[in-house]
Amino acid sequence: MKFIVSMLTAGFLLFSAGSVQAGFYDNPMIGQKATDFKLMQLKGGEVTLENLRKGGKAIVMFWATWCPHCREQLKDIAAQKAVLEKAGVTLVLVDIGEDKVKVEKYLSSKGYDLNVLLDQDSTVAETYQVAGVPTIVLIASDGKIRDVGYALPDNFEEILK
Repeated sequence: MKFIVSMLTAGFLLFSAGSVQAGFYDNPMIGQKATDFKLMQLKGGEVTLENLRKGGKAIVMFWATWCPHCREQLKDIAAQKAVLEKAGVTLVLVDIGEDKVKVEKYLSSKGYDLNVLLDQDSTVAETYQVAGVPTIVLIASDGKIRDVGYALPDNFEEILK
C-alpha cells in the first residue's frame, strides 16, 4: 500500500510539473540490461520477460486501471498493437497492485484483447524503479533498456534500433 501511495504522489508531481510534455527523462536504468522477472498472466500461467521477448525488442508498460494517464496510454497502445507486432516489438503490460478480477473487468469494458501480467505486490515495479504510472520501458533486442518514460514515443522504432 505504501508503494501505491508513493506512486500516486510521484505520478501527480511529475505530471503536474509538465514532465509528460517534456518526454522521456534520464533514468539510471537506461543502458543497463533489463532485469528478467516472472509474473502471472491474466490469461493464466506464469511467464518471464525473457520468454515473452524471445531475444527481441519489447515495450514494457507499468500501469493501473485507476490511473487516467494509463488509460490513455493503454488506448493508444491497443490501437497500435498491429504496428508494434509488425515492427517485431513484444508488448508487455504489467498491472501494478490490482487483482485479476478488477483488471479483467476493466479490459473487458473497453473491449481490449490484451494479455496483462499481474504485479500484485509491486515487486517488479520496485525492481524497475517505477516512480509513477504509466511508466514505459523500451528494451532493445540486445536486452538493454534504451529509454524510460511516461508515454509511448512516436519514434519508438528508432529508439529500439
